Order: sequence, then C-alpha cells, then structure tokens
Amino acid sequence: MSHKKILHLAVLISFVFSLMIFTPAEQGTADQASPQLVSIPYMGPTVQISPTQTTDADRYLPSVAYNSQRKQYLVVWHNQWSGSRDIYGQRLKGNGQLVGPWFSISSGPNDRMFPVVVYNAIDDEYLVVFMYDVSGDGSRHDIMGQRVRWDGVLLGSSFIINTSPDIDHYSPRVVWKAAYDEYLVIWGTKVATTGVPNGIGIRLIDNLGGSRYGTIITSADQPTDPDLIWEPAFDRYLVVWTYTNASGYTAIRGDLRNGDANRVGGGPFVIYSSTTEDALHPRAASNGIFFLCVYEYEYSVSDHDIKGAWITSDANVIVPISLVDSGANETWPAVASNPGQHEVMVLFQRLSGAREEAWLHPISNTIPAIDVSVCKNVNWNCISPAGVSGGSGYELVYSARFTLVGGTKYYVYGRLLTNPLFIPVLRK
Repeated sequence: MSHKKILHLAVLISFVFSLMIFTPAEQGTADQASPQLVSIPYMGPTVQISPTQTTDADRYLPSVAYNSQRKQYLVVWHNQWSGSRDIYGQRLKGNGQLVGPWFSISSGPNDRMFPVVVYNAIDDEYLVVFMYDVSGDGSRHDIMGQRVRWDGVLLGSSFIINTSPDIDHYSPRVVWKAAYDEYLVIWGTKVATTGVPNGIGIRLIDNLGGSRYGTIITSADQPTDPDLIWEPAFDRYLVVWTYTNASGYTAIRGDLRNGDANRVGGGPFVIYSSTTEDALHPRAASNGIFFLCVYEYEYSVSDHDIKGAWITSDANVIVPISLVDSGANETWPAVASNPGQHEVMVLFQRLSGAREEAWLHPISNTIPAIDVSVCKNVNWNCISPAGVSGGSGYELVYSARFTLVGGTKYYVYGRLLTNPLFIPVLRK
C-alpha cells in the first residue's frame, strides 16, 4: 500500500473515532503537539451517584478518591437537609458505575460537612476528613476523621483531628503518604467570636488516627483557604493558602515541608501577589516534574480567569501562566494530578448566563490543551467539580440541579474521562 493511501486511511479512522467519541458540546480545536499522533480524549456518560428520594436533600461538595487495589472509587459529599447536614458516600466501579448502596459516613444532631477523602493503599481503606459543628450553632467547628474500609464499612468511630477553645476550624484537606503509612491534614482557623481568619494548621496522623505532629504554620495577614499535595519524587509537601497583602488584595503564599512535615528552606514564599487584582482559591498539584499552584484570578468583577504557577522543589516560582481565559467568568478551580503521566487536569466552574457549567482544562503532553465540558446544558446548574486520577483515566464528580423543575435538589453526578486513544498518522 502506498504512503498516500496509508495517510488517507489513518485520517478516515481518526474522523470515525471522533464522531463516535465526542459529543457536540465537547468538540474543540487545538494544534496537535505531535505531527505524528492524533489524540482523542473520551468523556464517558453521566452517572447519577447520589440517589433520589421522596424526602430529599441537596447533595453538595463531592470529593473522590481512587482505590488502586480494588480498581474502585469512593465519592463522598454532604447532604443539606432542612436544618442539618451529614456525610454520605458511594462506591464506584473502575468504569464509573455504581457498586453497592450509598451509605452514611457521619450523621447526628450537629452538622457534619465539607468532607474530603483519600485512599490508603497499604491498609486498603479510606480516610474521610470533615468539619463538625461542635458548638451546635455554627460558630465553632472541629476537624474530624472517619476511617472507611474498602467496601464501605466504617472502621471504629469518628475521631478528633484538631480542636481548640474559641477557634473555628474550616476547609480541611488531606493527603496520604506511603512512607510511614500516615496522613497530613491541613485546615484554616478563625476566631470563633469574630470570624476573622487567624491561622493555617497542620497535623500529621498515623494510619489509625493517632497524632504524630501538629503546628500552626502561619498566622500572618489573615491566612485562609489552604490546600496541599505530597510529591514522593521530591520528598516534599507543597502547602498553599491565600492572605491579604499590603495593598489589601488577596494573594497566595506557599510553604514546602519534608516528609516529617517540618519546614524546608526559608519559610513561606509568595506565589502570586498583585496591587490591583485578587488571586483566590489556590489548589496544589504536581506533574512529577514541578509542583503547580492553580488559582482563580479576578480580572474584573464579572470576569474571573484560571491561572497557575509552576514551582520547583526548592521553592522557585516560575512566571504565572494563563490556563483558562475565555472572557466568561471562570471560578472555583480544582485539580487532579497524575505525576506518572506528567499530567494535571484542572476543573472549574464557568458562568453561562444565569447558570454554572463544569469544565475541564488538561495540562498534558498528549492531550490537546482545549477546554472540555463536563456538565454543560441549558437546563442544568453544575457546581463544585472535583476529580481524581486512577485506573483508566480520571473520575470527575460535581453537584448539579435541573433548573426547569421548581424545588429540584442538587445531586452528585460523575463522568469518567478515560485515557485518550492515539491514532498514528504516517508521513512520507
């Protein structure tokens, strides 16, 4: 067969696959990074993860972890009932479909909310970390944890990770580290009586929930909205948070910690600061070569963009980069790291008219850097996207409400983004 016929055949195969795989809302154009490969990412069907009930609640703020031993996912969220909030979970198969029933992780008379989940590959279990309304009136929260076996069975009772009189704890995050089989949990603190941010705390805990080390890593300039990631290739944690700079704008700092959670280098460093705009909601990621801090950038009141900054393992910040700038209002970034493939998937909300959509922006050597819709429909409001790498790709989750039916609640949905297919195109 001639080279010309082979080329025509490859182009035809590529076109057929694109018709099979893309929905109209997900098509886009991009310059191919390699002239010899055509990559075709595949976004799977939408799956409703939280159930619909007669007496129902809104399901908010999903978080997801991947079980590498069982080839499953665990999705957690909090239910907003009339007058109370509790935390439930649902397991998924590797293909994104439900396995087993949904189940309670923490419920009771006081609110439990803002859960995050991480998988422990040594003990084949999960740790769910969340806020607990210890005051009963919403003025003071503790940070709590609950161990969950791979099959959804709770292991023991929930336990306190951090508590302090007159301090309100919020926005917990957690990562697991295989070395020493331990977790690092981070949170923000506020003065309970005033609501003024006054610190970022961390605690290193063992696989059973026992405390190993804890400290306040900063109390300067009203710090808030923390996040963290562990990168074993660097033997480093990157911790990020926002603060109020000298000009009164919200800016971002970072801090490097070693495997024992002790500070590395000269202390907190500035990732982004401006005298004219705010930088909000930083999220920490890694592609296995650099750390990445993704954040929301306020270009104007009605035009927020998604930006990022690469950071070396010795805290050198590379010039900030623009990731998503469509002219629409893009907010609330989330990240899913895949260091083995040198990839980071950036999720975010995009305002379209009066409704929110969920979108994805890949940072990859193999997937085109085009925005891909995760939840986009004129009749749906889609919020709080999150994701995790694992198995054949990425499980992406979000909350969504059907806007045409009065009183319809928010439910948790998911879609599986599988690793792209690659079709070689032969050239002369």
